[in-house]
Amino acid sequence: MGGFGSRWIQLGMLLVVGSCTTTPSPIRGPMRVRSQHPAQLTVLNMVPTQIGLAPGETQLRWTNAYSSLFLAGTDNRGNSFEMDGENWRSAAGVRIGLDYGFEIDVEIPIGHTTGGFLDSFIVNWHDAFGFPNRGRDTFPKNQYITRARFRGQTAFDVAESDIELMDVPIELAWRFWEPTKDLPLRAAVRTAIELPTGNHRRGFGNGKVDAAIGVMGEYRWENFGVFAHFDHTFAATPGMAERAGMEFRDVTSGGLTGEMPIWDGWNAVVQVEWERSTLRDLGFSRAADDHWNLWTGMRVDVGDRTRLEVSLGEDLESFIGPDFTIWIALLHRVAGSK
Repeated sequence: MGGFGSRWIQLGMLLVVGSCTTTPSPIRGPMRVRSQHPAQLTVLNMVPTQIGLAPGETQLRWTNAYSSLFLAGTDNRGNSFEMDGENWRSAAGVRIGLDYGFEIDVEIPIGHTTGGFLDSFIVNWHDAFGFPNRGRDTFPKNQYITRARFRGQTAFDVAESDIELMDVPIELAWRFWEPTKDLPLRAAVRTAIELPTGNHRRGFGNGKVDAAIGVMGEYRWENFGVFAHFDHTFAATPGMAERAGMEFRDVTSGGLTGEMPIWDGWNAVVQVEWERSTLRDLGFSRAADDHWNLWTGMRVDVGDRTRLEVSLGEDLESFIGPDFTIWIALLHRVAGSK
């Protein structure tokens, strides 16, 4: 989709207003967003997250990402990738602060794939504002397909399905640097595994255990926060890809987040996320190029211990990731200091 210019103008206005806020809301940290590309979803991704939970502090969350998919590419070696449809990833998770600066996080995700209902709306939107459809208007409406072929053989295929359990990530983080009066910096290292609970035959997991390592950091002023993360995932290759002779490649990723209060109870959040493609063996740009995603969103306090997050994600590189993603999350703190 288009409209980057108008969103940046709106965001700029929000940040100007935020700089004049007299009762700013607390800086909470990055939203737990990630690429919703179907192949990337089969690989463990340690998403950006708040660090610094006190011992015994517990955060519950329910996250939802709904994406519109449309992409097709091929080369002359029998390699191809195509995706057309919509997917939804919903997850319930818990993060718990432990002693000695440790935190543990567990998430149970489910996936839903469908031909959806947005194709006509997107084509009409593009036509109305003069944005390119990139061939979407010539494809059948509301169909679902996600498939990669390697040297003429199917190497990855996601079935259209109502509800499927996906692979379960478990993460352990350790804060090795706490803020001081002179340096309000907090940093942590982390590691994770992803259990093969998803149905890899239907494309909702890879059937094996992934592992990852990474580092996170945050720097906060009174009314502004900057957060960064850098991670590497040792990705397992699904059996279907192995039989076709293709490897799912390791994924290195990183991101940068800025957060600023707009008015009491409302914060603006902007995130840029980058990650390598796990489909690099396909060798052509529409499958192998790096993913860049921009997220612009709002965080709203809806109670003393509860907040709502809403964000819109778009691919910054054409013909790489999903057209756009709508992100909605509800988070609740059940223990610990505010």
